[in-house]
Amino acid sequence: MKSLLVTSRVTFVPENYGRLVGGLANNPHVTAVLFLENRDLQTFAKGLGLWLSRLAPGIGAELVRNTLASFRDPREQAMRAAGKSVFTATHINAVETIGILGMFDLVINARTRFIYSRAALEAPRLGCINIHHGLLPEQRGLFCDLWAQAEGRQAGFTIHRMTRAVDDGEIIARHEVDVIRGRRFVEHALASSIEELKAVEQVLDQVVRTGRIEGIPNTKTAATRYYRNPGIAEIRRIRQKGLQP
Repeated sequence: MKSLLVTSRVTFVPENYGRLVGGLANNPHVTAVLFLENRDLQTFAKGLGLWLSRLAPGIGAELVRNTLASFRDPREQAMRAAGKSVFTATHINAVETIGILGMFDLVINARTRFIYSRAALEAPRLGCINIHHGLLPEQRGLFCDLWAQAEGRQAGFTIHRMTRAVDDGEIIARHEVDVIRGRRFVEHALASSIEELKAVEQVLDQVVRTGRIEGIPNTKTAATRYYRNPGIAEIRRIRQKGLQP
């Protein structure tokens, strides 16, 4: 099976999500990576502002550090060293990008904020799966793990089939990630990335064995909540609860 990993050029995860990307470089079922280019002055300035203002210093520092490191991207080097193909694109729904997706059996989306078009979702033979950083079906939207920790809920991630509806599609795997009270949020993101690598590899083995994506219904419940990027006032309230973004 030929799988394509799709991720952002710059993330706020320590090591720029290298634990997942570098780990999958050694997986025989992942044959290529596609980096979506988000490395620009705006991203760098946002990270610098979050860092220097001490509003979200952990996230800000990692954005700055990972932007600079991305010019000689260790993740790309790991993929090339493993003999994997490396692609870059500016938008997942561009005609040229959809052509790349169509070269693969399966697409794994990890740490991007693009909404895939129908054409993009249908391009790979088996479809697309996503690593969602929240526990579906209850936690939907953005920064679910940050909000969960701030509200004293269990945090984790879910691997699910991608559909036109955001955070929808069958749940393939769901993993809780232990949270240490007082831990910096970026440390949780790093710990999560290590668990994600194991989970993705298990899912890949399952798809290879069965020849299809299998999951359970991702049905909304009374506990389902939709989260968004926290604003300045919300970040300050989160910090008052002892969580360090």
